[in-house]
Amino acid sequence: MATLVYVEEPGDLTQQTLAFARGLGEPLQAYTAGDPVDVRGVEKVHHAEGDAFGTFAPAAIARGLVELMNAHSPSAVVASGTPRANDVLARVAAVTDLPLAAGAPALGAGGRIVRLPVELPSVSSRLVRARLASGGLVDDLVPARVARYIQRRRLYRQEAAR
Repeated sequence: MATLVYVEEPGDLTQQTLAFARGLGEPLQAYTAGDPVDVRGVEKVHHAEGDAFGTFAPAAIARGLVELMNAHSPSAVVASGTPRANDVLARVAAVTDLPLAAGAPALGAGGRIVRLPVELPSVSSRLVRARLASGGLVDDLVPARVARYIQRRRLYRQEAAR
């Protein structure tokens, strides 16, 4: 297995991201899109090009990254913490139903990554909003604490009027 690194542009931030990814202990592969980026220190660079990648196109970049993930089954996908990279990875997370850790603080010397099993809710926010907008209750959809928070702040009620 390998760690796949989405690289936006050359520079210090990319080097820091690659250094972090190396710390995961797997071989590295890189993914670039649009203008070619010279990436060194990785086993392979995958590059997406074409009209769809002429400007920053997060949906197209994410689609290419998902295809690459499906083809190569990386052990992790890493990107720098820029707003653009976070946009791409958020789209990847939404499509693949995998967790996304954005803006994670740098690990200091001797730091480590601990994988935690997380049970994701099987309800969509769209269903919660629709039910609330129609005046219904969501007690059976969300934890009681969340339902109380939504009720106290009267969230999503105004959507019915739109």
